[in-house]
Amino acid sequence: MDPITFGVAMARAGNFIGRHWRAFALAGLVAFAAVQTGRVGRLKPQLAAARAEQINPATRKPWKAEALAAARDLNTCRANTGRLEGAVERQNAAVAAARAEGDRMAAAAAKAAHDLRGARAVAESRARATLSATVDAATCEAREAQMLTMLEGAVR
Repeated sequence: MDPITFGVAMARAGNFIGRHWRAFALAGLVAFAAVQTGRVGRLKPQLAAARAEQINPATRKPWKAEALAAARDLNTCRANTGRLEGAVERQNAAVAAARAEGDRMAAAAAKAAHDLRGARAVAESRARATLSATVDAATCEAREAQMLTMLEGAVR
């Protein structure tokens, strides 16, 4: 085709389109609507499948809602675990302090028992000496005064 014939053909086509542009626009719009209807028709089953995947079949609740609830429960659990660990640490410290106090008291009691055994031996030897001595009235009065002095010293 030579360029002049081609130009004439293009001019005629342009004139034809110019006179019938509404019909071409309507045909284009109908074609566009048909394509979009086909696309929507193909997407509807995919959309239904995607929506079905968002629902937990066991509970019939959305996965997202369950995940949010599980996250809240996890956060609560972590907070409770932190408080529990703190309480356990405080209890362990209290047990260690009680153990140390018990050890101190046991050592003090053992020392007191040892001191009392020594005092008992001294008291027994004094009592033997007192019982073995011959007693006359003056000695008896002297011993009584000595015992009273010892008792007053022990009471103080």
